[in-house]
Amino acid sequence: RVSRDEGLKWLSDFRNERTPDLLEAAAAALSVGPKKLLFACSIGKSNVQSLQLGHSGSIPITVAFKVRTSNPHRYSCRPATRLLRPGTQQQVSVKLSAQCKLPADYEDCDDRFKVF
Repeated sequence: RVSRDEGLKWLSDFRNERTPDLLEAAAAALSVGPKKLLFACSIGKSNVQSLQLGHSGSIPITVAFKVRTSNPHRYSCRPATRLLRPGTQQQVSVKLSAQCKLPADYEDCDDRFKVF
């Protein structure tokens, strides 16, 4: 019979060995497009662009994603989080909020989006 502490240590060792491989496989299975979003900034109007996320099905595991932005006051993402089953796709709408005036960094805007 295995003690509780030995069982927890084995489980911890197993997870630590398997996690990097599983994360790499999940990242390889997820596709994101387009690589660049271009927004036309106009006063008083919002603008929406779309990201397409897909699960290639190369691994038989459901993958979770989360979309984050470097400027959450300016952009909103819907859905920001979701689960993708193998072989499925999800469209994510990225909305640039209506602006009262042109942002100071309009010419050299460096806002970013990251998919986790």
